[in-house]
Amino acid sequence: MTNDSISPEKRPASRIDIVRHLKLVWQLLTDGRVSPWVKAVVPALALAYVLLPFDLITDLIPVLGQLDDLAVLLLGMQLFVELCPKGVVKDLMQGGPAVSESSSPEEEIVDASYRVVQEDEA
Repeated sequence: MTNDSISPEKRPASRIDIVRHLKLVWQLLTDGRVSPWVKAVVPALALAYVLLPFDLITDLIPVLGQLDDLAVLLLGMQLFVELCPKGVVKDLMQGGPAVSESSSPEEEIVDASYRVVQEDEA
């Protein structure tokens, strides 16, 4: 049975998918439309688990100790994406702009009329 016969939903994530997910997380972290609380809390908790000395599986066990750290990081990234606004995630996944809406080019254009006012020299 080849990988081509497996449906995309059941196929394991490839390295390309992981790289795209990392890119999405980075874009969300730098996007102004995402709440600062979500940007601070979820990544901080995931990193704290990796850096602090207590673990579910101790790091002294050769492979399993590192795998639980990796699993927590991946779950933290997924939770972060899930807590971000769905519209922002959709824009970024479709290749939309990674800038905040407040700095869009449309807002830099001023549409107005004017008239010249002559000041009287009295």
